[in-house]
Amino acid sequence: MRGNNNPIRLYESELRPENLNPRGFMETIHLGSWEEFEDKLKKDKEKTPNKDLYGKPYGSVSPLLFRGQADANWILETTLERECRERGLFQEWPWELYIKVLDKVRPAFTSQINKQYDSPRRDYKIIPCPHPPPGYNLMIDLRHHNFPSPLLDWTKNYHIAAYFAFEKEPQSDRVAIYSFRDFAGYQKTSDSFGPWIWVPEAYGRENQHPRHDSQQAKHTICYKTVKEGSDEKPKGNVYCVHEKASFGSQQDILLKYTLPVDIRNEVLNKLRNIDINDSILFVQNGDLSVSQRATEILKKETDRIFKGAFLETLKE
Repeated sequence: MRGNNNPIRLYESELRPENLNPRGFMETIHLGSWEEFEDKLKKDKEKTPNKDLYGKPYGSVSPLLFRGQADANWILETTLERECRERGLFQEWPWELYIKVLDKVRPAFTSQINKQYDSPRRDYKIIPCPHPPPGYNLMIDLRHHNFPSPLLDWTKNYHIAAYFAFEKEPQSDRVAIYSFRDFAGYQKTSDSFGPWIWVPEAYGRENQHPRHDSQQAKHTICYKTVKEGSDEKPKGNVYCVHEKASFGSQQDILLKYTLPVDIRNEVLNKLRNIDINDSILFVQNGDLSVSQRATEILKKETDRIFKGAFLETLKE
């Protein structure tokens, strides 16, 4: 749930008016103290379903998710987007292309951790929502070993998000804590305006990494579906930038809170008092040496796969 310190680079086509957020922008709330943040959050968490003409509630409200970033100037960026930005590559990925990447890296990864995964190619045409994206379990395990991923990390606990925002030495004069609500009052629906954010179904308990539990982790993906007949390319489901989603009042509700870094010690002391620390949040899964070898192998695979020429061959 940490961010990075470089602005995202959008290609010229992505800056065209028709590709920008048609419903407005994410709300940013600047606060001066931890108490102000908790007060604002309490009001947001108490949101209730819609009410009919007789005042009776209907619908449902999803729980909030949180993400902490050490610099309020950083944007919401997946590790896949960051890797591609740093290498000067395209950042909007067709599902089918990323599935090919997963299949390329799968043999080397499984050889290290002694665990098997079905080929994600088998179900890449599956209709999303409520289904997770193809190769979802493999994506999560690769993400734990720093392989570029279209998944964005969140937590159900705002204290944990605050820890990720404040635990490093200050990167700027303000940190950011994001809150995300999947839906509020109505069932989640697809967004004909463009990109939208989805929380894939729960990761299988029998395969879950202990860190997933300790960090109360959830993941989101942001994607759009480009239909045949559209001028946009490529067609089909495409992973895209979270901050380009259409933020509304009934779904994909994303808020950004910023806090001054000069309250860092105060906040970290509060978090230590409720056992939020590295030893609790970064639980290892099995043999640490195996995990390190897998991470090293994936770093080499990243260097091999994420090269412009190699990716061009995968597009064919």
